Amino acid sequence: MGKSLDRFLGSRLFPRVVGGVLLGAALALTLPDPAPRFMEALRLLSYDTLCRLYPGKPSGTPVMIVDIDLASLEQVGQWPWPRDITAALLSRIHSGGPKAVGFDIVFGEPDRTSPMNLLQGISSSVMPPNEVTRFLASLPDHDALLAESIGAGPTVLSYPFSFDEVDGELPPAPPPLARFVRAGGDPMPHIPYASFPDRNLPELEERASGIGFFNMVMFSDGIVRSAPSLIGCGEAIYPSLAMEMLRIGSGLDKGNPIVKTAEKGIEAVRVGDIIIPTDRHGNIWINFRGGAFTFPYVPAWKVLTGEVPESTFKGAYVLVGTSAAGLMDLRATPFDSVFPGVEVHAHLIDMALSGDFLRKPDWVQGVERVYLFLIGVVLIVYLPRIGSLKSGLLALSMMILVAVVGWSSFTNYRLIIDSVYPLLATFAIFSAMTFANYLREEREKGKLRGAFGQYLSPVIVQELAKHPEQLSLAGEEREMTILFSDIRGFTSFSEAMTPEALTRFLNEYMTPMTHHIMDCRGYVDKYIGDAIMAFWNAPLDDPAHAANACRSALLMQRTLVEMAPTWVEKGLPEVHIGIGINTGLTRVGNMGSDQRFNYTVIGDSVNLASRLEGLSKRYGAGIIVSEFTREHLKKTNLITRRLDRVRVKGKAEPVTIYELLEEADRITGEQVVEMELFDEALEYFYDRDFTTALARFSRLDKNAGGSLLCRMYAGRALAYQASPPPDDWDGVFTLTEK
Repeated sequence: MGKSLDRFLGSRLFPRVVGGVLLGAALALTLPDPAPRFMEALRLLSYDTLCRLYPGKPSGTPVMIVDIDLASLEQVGQWPWPRDITAALLSRIHSGGPKAVGFDIVFGEPDRTSPMNLLQGISSSVMPPNEVTRFLASLPDHDALLAESIGAGPTVLSYPFSFDEVDGELPPAPPPLARFVRAGGDPMPHIPYASFPDRNLPELEERASGIGFFNMVMFSDGIVRSAPSLIGCGEAIYPSLAMEMLRIGSGLDKGNPIVKTAEKGIEAVRVGDIIIPTDRHGNIWINFRGGAFTFPYVPAWKVLTGEVPESTFKGAYVLVGTSAAGLMDLRATPFDSVFPGVEVHAHLIDMALSGDFLRKPDWVQGVERVYLFLIGVVLIVYLPRIGSLKSGLLALSMMILVAVVGWSSFTNYRLIIDSVYPLLATFAIFSAMTFANYLREEREKGKLRGAFGQYLSPVIVQELAKHPEQLSLAGEEREMTILFSDIRGFTSFSEAMTPEALTRFLNEYMTPMTHHIMDCRGYVDKYIGDAIMAFWNAPLDDPAHAANACRSALLMQRTLVEMAPTWVEKGLPEVHIGIGINTGLTRVGNMGSDQRFNYTVIGDSVNLASRLEGLSKRYGAGIIVSEFTREHLKKTNLITRRLDRVRVKGKAEPVTIYELLEEADRITGEQVVEMELFDEALEYFYDRDFTTALARFSRLDKNAGGSLLCRMYAGRALAYQASPPPDDWDGVFTLTEK
């Protein structure tokens, strides 16, 4: 279980699973109806922004408001006005020939200023009761005057519906003047259902051309974005103020609107030739034309005084309402926090007349889920496979796509498709997957640091962690430089040491040697007793791999010289090491079994490096490098001298070997002279002048105070004097042992 979890957390499946879980959660949150509060808030934010950026286009038909504003209240008096004044106002509007006049006002109680209603407020001491009654009765009733004015033209009254629960039975609501024709299924289960209406005086409604409610849909944030087109009460369906004004204005005094119902709810309502799309509850999304006072406002007092020409109202839809704050008919909309309620009806009417509707059919939510799903799948599939920059660009592209879909749908097709929630969901999936990917990569980097930290320098490990793509553990062939080192005579002097002392000695020896290898960008492959195997140019590229290997070998030899006196003081023999270095094509990667494997190298180049280390004792050289390694040292300050041309055991092709002496600035003049003399002696030897070669090597051996290399060549020259080599002799010395 633990290993399986570890493999899972380190695989590319891990961020994909995280992304899949988030995508599933994001899709699940779109299913509840109503949607969660935060989702609804996000959707409304998208809607409000688009409404402000791209308001609807006016219809061209005059839609205006006769405003009972503060100035009108100052000129005429406080509200409510005597209804004879309201009747006069309505008569002047009718004189202009409007298509429909709608009151965003309720006349629910008799006018207290009507003559007969004033009777109880007049003292009998002023005038005898009978005479008072006869005088007041001779005066026209204000409600009657208003009823007469209402009946004189296309007038629509309005009222509010109450949705509060009421104890006891209520009298049935008066039937609507226009009965909805039902197309399709029964709309009643889908529309808002009210308790009772707060209607106007019956004598006023009897003379009206139409009657509609003025309720709005108030969202949880208090903003009006849509309005119901119809409300159910009792057994009947009632139209809104805007619907009734459209019906009357279209000349359908005796016609009926149509409501189309499908299985999931209301699809549209129709008034004459105007088909208005709705949501499934019959609500109309308002395509606002702009902020407050977008439509013409005509002060009521100017109409009463005749300052406004009657022709102003010709062919217009006229709403009578108020913008005065004290009369409490102010709303909040996506455009303004203070918006006259009467103007909301104006926007609804103009929207219907222009046919510039906002639509959010049921299938829109399906579209939102589909493109959220597709975007999520794209992110889940590709994010773990590409780098961080490309991941960010991909996520940004997806988010731009989401925004463009929402924007284009709204501007071109007036479809309300939510962008904000998919945007945030996309960002959340990207962020979670990026974090999961980061955890996975950190876990892998931790493994890299753990796996390579004991074999590479911290600098190289950090570089490897930053660029793991440069690491190939699967196995590859590349040119590399391999180093083998071994303590000479280790077996004999280790036998005289206790295990504790031997362990302590090896730790003291291995620690600085390992540091030198790692500091020169080498990888410590393994320790074999007292031997060290290391290689360069893997796992990271190292163009100077041969030079770095040689410099690490020189540092090892210098450190050994510094440490030798300390060991001698402890009673140990003088310690010498031999180092062999070769460069060539090598296979590198993880090798071993399913249970245990190691990052190592194999190949002929590795074998040759091991043979060269063994030859160091034979030639009395501290460091031997092959001709292939020396080829890489030509442009460096590392000094070598030719030792021999040999054919090692197990290889048919001969190889020239060299002794690595030192860096140029550390070579003395005496060493330079000795090198030149040795090269001259070697040339005599290869030219078959064994007598001269013998003399030269013998002199060099004497001058050097005993040189194993010179004695070896002197012995070969002496042997060839006695028994000359064959004519095809090429100077190659064949080794018969490792």
